Amino acid sequence: MSRKDLTHALAPMLALLLAACLIFLLTSRELNNNPYNSYALQTHRWLTGHLDLGQDYSHLELAHYAGRVYVSFPPFPSILLIPFSLVFGENTPDSLINIAVSLVGVLYAFMLCRRAGMADAPSAALTALVCVGSNCIMTNSVGWVWFFAQNIAFTATLMSFYYALTHGGKTRRAALSLFFLCCAMGSRPFQAVYLPAVLLLLYRGSGNGNEMSLGKFIPRLFKCAAPAIALGIVYMALNYARFGNPLEFGHNYLAEFRAALDGQFSLVYLARNLRDLVRLPNLRVNMFELPVFPTVAFWLFSPVFAVYAVAMLAALIRAIRGALRGANPREYVKTAAPQLLLLFGGMAHIVFLCMHRTLGGWHFGQRYTNDALPAVLLALALLAARLGQERQNTLAVMSMPLTLYGYALNLLGVINLLK
Repeated sequence: MSRKDLTHALAPMLALLLAACLIFLLTSRELNNNPYNSYALQTHRWLTGHLDLGQDYSHLELAHYAGRVYVSFPPFPSILLIPFSLVFGENTPDSLINIAVSLVGVLYAFMLCRRAGMADAPSAALTALVCVGSNCIMTNSVGWVWFFAQNIAFTATLMSFYYALTHGGKTRRAALSLFFLCCAMGSRPFQAVYLPAVLLLLYRGSGNGNEMSLGKFIPRLFKCAAPAIALGIVYMALNYARFGNPLEFGHNYLAEFRAALDGQFSLVYLARNLRDLVRLPNLRVNMFELPVFPTVAFWLFSPVFAVYAVAMLAALIRAIRGALRGANPREYVKTAAPQLLLLFGGMAHIVFLCMHRTLGGWHFGQRYTNDALPAVLLALALLAARLGQERQNTLAVMSMPLTLYGYALNLLGVINLLK
């Protein structure tokens, strides 16, 4: 991380801070008052020697198991809060921490674009489109339990991609990449779909320009994965100690899913949720309705998804033209393999999300799809890096209106939600 990186990422970071200030000023919310502080309550109880919460909180989503009450979400955000809880007890400044995590995410998004091969100005423009001109405004500011975990996963995934792309055979960076992906998975488990892309980036960078044999790479990979494996063991130990199952973090014991005939996940939900994912908003008095629940087409609130779809279509057309002119399709697939793994991972991610009983509540614009934005950013950066700087600058200029549109729409939506 250099001073130059920080300088070029300053504009989207300031835009994010401005959005946070406007949200708290216009909704009369207090930065140090978080009513949905499940993670802080859990961390405080851990530090006093208890795994359960000791009591029920009717306004929180909590798991009831064997006569005790537990937080029903993956545990990494509570692990992150340990040093803060030592100082603040159960009243940790969740919203301030959330904003700080967001700023780190913006910085890593910019550095990821630069290290992918983009120039400074286009990197800043793409960072702004993804981090500021999207539904991330929903999760960046307020420290509510749902947003807090999602924001941590967003930033940790970007950090994982960055270290995978830039490790250059260095064991420490490869270890950081796998560790941060495990942090993301401990906040939003479906981030695991990006593990193949991370492993490919690590493999390609392990030989210092030469392709390393799998026989050499796999032992090195296990060495690099040690911190991530250790963190995964902590997750499983916590799950087993609370629910008797190393893979159960508590969501199946929510009353909502216990009462569901088809359970928490089912193919039964897929068609309905896919339909809601692209449902257009109602038009009332010449203004878009911004509903809290159910939600509407995700690409309206995160237009970078539309940009990504167009970019992938253009790349496909170029590949077909190249094949017709005699180019070797194998070489193209080999070159585009990271983008293809990110694409397939993102598609699988959306399908898995749509197999969940709900697409979430208390949000608009399908904020669950924000989990795929780091992959979209990296895929677009890798595609743009193959263009000349002049074309990159053109893309940057074209993205500015979309960023302003996404920023304004999502800011209005958050204020409408919280007021």
